Amino acid sequence: MTEQVLSAVLNFVVPACGGIMFALCIRNRRAPIVAAVLAWFAYLAFNLYDEGHSPDSELMRGTWPFFQLTGGTFVALLAAACAAGTLKVLGKAPNYSSKRKDGPPAA
Repeated sequence: MTEQVLSAVLNFVVPACGGIMFALCIRNRRAPIVAAVLAWFAYLAFNLYDEGHSPDSELMRGTWPFFQLTGGTFVALLAAACAAGTLKVLGKAPNYSSKRKDGPPAA
């Protein structure tokens, strides 16, 4: 049970909170990119640590690239989505709509 809780926290809670934190700290359109990159590298560090220190290291040897490609990509996309959603809620997300004008309305 504790392994499942730890896995859920590492795969869902940490990237979501990280994405929100980066959006609140950076507050521009680079926040989702930074959140995704840092979440991906944090997952990579966890995978490499787990590769060397896992009790079943002989059984799972060499599987970290697969887990990094699947789980790392998921974690990065989740962090980017949370950062983009936070920016959207805060009103800091760029709006590229052609109908919106930044100046006063034309008379």
